[in-house]
Amino acid sequence: NESKQIIGQLRGGSSSCSSPLLNDRFGKFGKSWDSNSSSTRQLKFWLSPNQDLFEIGPLDRGLIIGPTNVCYAQNSTFNMPNLPAGYSISWSVSPQLNIVSSTSNSVTVSPLSINSNENGYIRAFLNGVMFREYKVIVGVPVPAININMYHSVCTGGTDWEASFEVTPVIPNLQYIWIYNGVELPASSSSTFSTYEFPANPITLNLRVKTSCGVSPKLLTYDATYYPPCPSGWLISPNPSTTEFEVSKSFSNAARSTDEKQIFKVQLIDNKGRILSNSNSVSGSAKINVESISNGTYFIHIFQGKEVVKKQVIVRH
Repeated sequence: NESKQIIGQLRGGSSSCSSPLLNDRFGKFGKSWDSNSSSTRQLKFWLSPNQDLFEIGPLDRGLIIGPTNVCYAQNSTFNMPNLPAGYSISWSVSPQLNIVSSTSNSVTVSPLSINSNENGYIRAFLNGVMFREYKVIVGVPVPAININMYHSVCTGGTDWEASFEVTPVIPNLQYIWIYNGVELPASSSSTFSTYEFPANPITLNLRVKTSCGVSPKLLTYDATYYPPCPSGWLISPNPSTTEFEVSKSFSNAARSTDEKQIFKVQLIDNKGRILSNSNSVSGSAKINVESISNGTYFIHIFQGKEVVKKQVIVRH
């Protein structure tokens, strides 16, 4: 059947390899297993001489029910509510879990350590043979992941469209994307897409969330991704909590000595007041905003006869 259990067998008939379409007779496998009065004419005698196979038909729907997360300092109970009368289950758990108590159809567990933060399992045994396994996440995992950019295209000359994905994808987790230092709401999506106008580089990091809590950042350092667009002015990060760095971006094919040209930048509020001035050093200029109030501002960039205005956000 669909559960890969043997439920019937060929008992007789007229068909053969040369005449496969003649009539055949099939019977219930359990009938032939041990119903004949002569033990040597029972299938059990031949297929299970050590008596280590058994009928599990009544347990077809005996599923383990319980939470997907097991948290430190909390007990979690798993059970088999449809276990038929007369059956008794024994239990085992993964090494980072401890069995607090158990009965013939339930088990209560808790993590051994606050540092237990990985995948675990609950296993049910019948007559010493594992019958069911239920996978759980123990604590708040800190999985080793990568963020891959699987889509990156420049549109309209100065816009950048990009999409990212987490690998490997771990089930039963929520993801908290950290975009340019800002944590986005937790969701089950392991992908992130952005449309940058203008095409500034972005930083990404990630946390994961379970019912037990939230993990630390999964990447030691924020990963920076650059647009593959022609040259243009870049301001990063944006939004920022401490400073903005202004530089001129180039695709690999468009890099030139212009990268180190001298330019000047000003931070302007929405009333047109100049809050800060800075000159470039080695192709970039920095504006400190640690003492600037949250809000929307403008950076004016002066290079030769070129004047470029960019909107920025200060967010502490």
